[in-house]
Amino acid sequence: MKVVEGRVDDFLLALDGRIISPTVFFPYPFENLQGIKQFRVIQERIDKLTIQLAVTESFSKRNQDLEKARRKVQNLFGESTQIEFEMLEKINRDPTGKLRKIISRIPLHFG
Repeated sequence: MKVVEGRVDDFLLALDGRIISPTVFFPYPFENLQGIKQFRVIQERIDKLTIQLAVTESFSKRNQDLEKARRKVQNLFGESTQIEFEMLEKINRDPTGKLRKIISRIPLHFG
């Protein structure tokens, strides 16, 4: 048996109810993508993920790379999951000074 540790709000929920570890985003789905300085994944609803990307100027024009990343995330979370990319110059740290990579606002129940 493997023990899964981490903050509850660092885990994400797939459409089929699976609990997804934040480690799937390190580096997947961004492997082989040059120009991503920082990222954050936010889940407000079970059917929607917002992926904030702090990117270099040249990356923001690479739509086919974003579509590949979108398909990878949808394959994991469910084909009807809405994936929204938000391009930023910088991702702000939370009030404690940490740069949280994963934020879930979906209540999870481990049982």
